[in-house]
Amino acid sequence: MLVAAMAKSSIMPKITKHLVEAAEIRDEHYTITDSQIPGFGIRIMRGGTRTYVVMYRAGGRRRRMGLGHHGVTTPEQARTSAINILARVRNGEDPAASRQGGDPALARRMPPAGACGGGDC
Repeated sequence: MLVAAMAKSSIMPKITKHLVEAAEIRDEHYTITDSQIPGFGIRIMRGGTRTYVVMYRAGGRRRRMGLGHHGVTTPEQARTSAINILARVRNGEDPAASRQGGDPALARRMPPAGACGGGDC
């Protein structure tokens, strides 16, 4: 129950294989964030699926990218991916938009949804 206590408190543990495998399944999904890399974490779903994620802000939007499922991806592989993605974000990129095939530069020029009152700007 150490993982349950850590997840409920403000303590952020380092994401390790042992921590991920010991994380309890709850009625609602939740994320345990890493103590060493801001934005890196493991998302525990209601059905027991464990997915490594990285969270960041780009263009005023909160983003969350999946890095791989636990068992297929190791915590070390996910941590390396998170570091690389966060470096791209610091350089002004939006990796989630790139992954979706969108043009991040165009996304920054577009007005927010609803800003034009339903018409063309």
